[in-house]
Amino acid sequence: MRTKRRLITVITALVLIAALAVPVLSPTPALAADGSGICTVTPTGVATSSTGNTLTFTFTAAENMGSGSGNDGYISITMPSGWSAPQGSSGSAAGYTTAPSGSLSFSGQTVTCTFSSLDSGSPLTVVYGSGGGTSGATAQSTTGTATFLTKSQINDSGSLVEIASSPQVTVCDPPTCTGWQVPSANAAVAGAGDGNGFETSPGNAYVDDSTFAENIDNGADKLDGDQHIYSAFGGFTIPANNCISGIEVRLDWYLDSNSGSNGMIVDLSWDGGTSWSAVSIDSEPTSEATVYLGGCGDLWNHSWTESELSNANFQVRLTCISDYWKNRDFYLDYLAVRVCYCECGTCTGWTNPSSNSGTAFDTDPTYAYANEGDGYAYNDNGRYQSHTYYDYGLSIPAGATINGIQVRLDWWLSSTRDTNYIGVDLSWDGGNSWTSTKSASTERTDDGNPTDVLGDPCCSNWGHNWTAAELNNDNFRVRLYCYSSSDKRDFYLDWVPVSVCYTEPAPPVPGDYGDAPEGAIAYLDATMGQFPTCVTTGPAGWIYHGIGPPVFFGFPPAISALDFETDGNAGTCAFPPYDQDECGLVVVNPDSGLLWPQPYTIVGSPGSESIATCPDVPYVTPYLGQACQTAVWSFNVDIWVTTDVPAFVNVLIDWNQDGMWGGSSTCSVTPVPEHVLVNFPVPVGS
Repeated sequence: MRTKRRLITVITALVLIAALAVPVLSPTPALAADGSGICTVTPTGVATSSTGNTLTFTFTAAENMGSGSGNDGYISITMPSGWSAPQGSSGSAAGYTTAPSGSLSFSGQTVTCTFSSLDSGSPLTVVYGSGGGTSGATAQSTTGTATFLTKSQINDSGSLVEIASSPQVTVCDPPTCTGWQVPSANAAVAGAGDGNGFETSPGNAYVDDSTFAENIDNGADKLDGDQHIYSAFGGFTIPANNCISGIEVRLDWYLDSNSGSNGMIVDLSWDGGTSWSAVSIDSEPTSEATVYLGGCGDLWNHSWTESELSNANFQVRLTCISDYWKNRDFYLDYLAVRVCYCECGTCTGWTNPSSNSGTAFDTDPTYAYANEGDGYAYNDNGRYQSHTYYDYGLSIPAGATINGIQVRLDWWLSSTRDTNYIGVDLSWDGGNSWTSTKSASTERTDDGNPTDVLGDPCCSNWGHNWTAAELNNDNFRVRLYCYSSSDKRDFYLDWVPVSVCYTEPAPPVPGDYGDAPEGAIAYLDATMGQFPTCVTTGPAGWIYHGIGPPVFFGFPPAISALDFETDGNAGTCAFPPYDQDECGLVVVNPDSGLLWPQPYTIVGSPGSESIATCPDVPYVTPYLGQACQTAVWSFNVDIWVTTDVPAFVNVLIDWNQDGMWGGSSTCSVTPVPEHVLVNFPVPVGS
């Protein structure tokens, strides 16, 4: 080995990733066993250190649990470290936890719900941070995925065992919100109730001043009260590379009496009143109260764009409901809206699948490929069955950071009786492993407003740290499973697209990258090269040497041999041509530095490639030799290196010609690694 000073380091790290067998949530209920059942949580994203959070856990039994007469069933939920401890003693303190049925007990971060019986398919709800505000839960201060360890126990003779997939919440940096913006236009909805909405001074709701818009003697029955639409909020400005993460509505209002069942329903429109979001309901204050509906992470079951928040498109509809309709009065002092947004980067927009498999939607499953309104996939009484959609054609740049994945379901049911939902999970390895489950549970029986949007654009990784390669057609899958506590429930699916938001990889730093082929043939038998060369393409990663002291292969004083390129193969990472800056005489082109043996390259257009020697090179030896022979350094192979700092050299050879470095070949009975020379030191001054 010739050295004028010292030596360069050329190191390739070989990483072995072991595939571990882990339990995967099955769409089929488990047989009688502790640890059975399914648990979901809403919402699935919160901000770091946020207070006042309300998390609703819904556990669905996969079999009959408990049997009464002192033989109880149990579930437990453990809140992650950094979250408020659950408690049931104070409705004004953080972590207040309730359950509509069963009794709760508390120990540290764990709440346990005990119940006398729970039938197969029946839900049980635990509300952590019940009521929000001061009784809400405080989230952890660090970003990441928070897993709420959930266990179930069938009866007193068993023990609490972890279920297959505990619910998870993604914790992200808090979003930014606009200021509160107020409407400047309003109109009663004709045909709703008595048709006059807030008939007295409806514009009083524009200002927070204790003067009221009034709906006196709400004019219809329980679910068909007066309606009023407020609009022209002035538009909302969302910065570039940001996505809308939530919408919050403020109402200052009250009722003359809370006798009977009463409330105010709020829903939002993004297209001037043609389509409407999911609803949010507040009920029964009898003195003026300020309430907040939605929030910074609540999209109201719609994926919003900035244009949908314009004066022409964005509307807020209020519906007054009361079963004492003839004499119930509603008073509204103030209505305001703010929009929250977060840095999501670039989003693909809704992208359609083109392949499917499974038994759930056994009739016309391909109708779910597009939102065309010409048909639907159909599940006939197919509870507990699953269906997988894939081949979404997503193209995410290598090295991108995945910020959020959203799945949209346009679906409905034959009936909303009993408990029904569609569970959704995602795979990153072709269906071998699956994420935590999210549930589409907004039940409806027609296709007029059938959308559920699961996940959000900035803070939803579904419990998995995604890479760009895991979203390609070979790996990415969306699995749906239909659940109903009734065996006579039909599911209809019109559309199942996905949208992925990501941050582009940082621009490559100029330096010295590799030159081995990646994404192009490496040998004439058509073996594709998968060497770590390209930054902007390919899944193999890349090798990079920064620009510092003169450290390079080749003769001095050719400092020009220090490459200033932003990608492999002289910055283009395009093959052919294969030789952009490596071939030729070591004096003429000192970038190679190879003294002997003879170097070769690939020439010719795709489909007509051939091997050629580098031109005009009077090398001593034409080739290195045959596999399993011994090569002598400086006789069979030598390279010229220039360096100003102590360094090491590493050499890797693709012995088995599979197009990648790693592993080993066998010579007789001896394994020969492809990492041939490991950290060979060059003495200072040699």
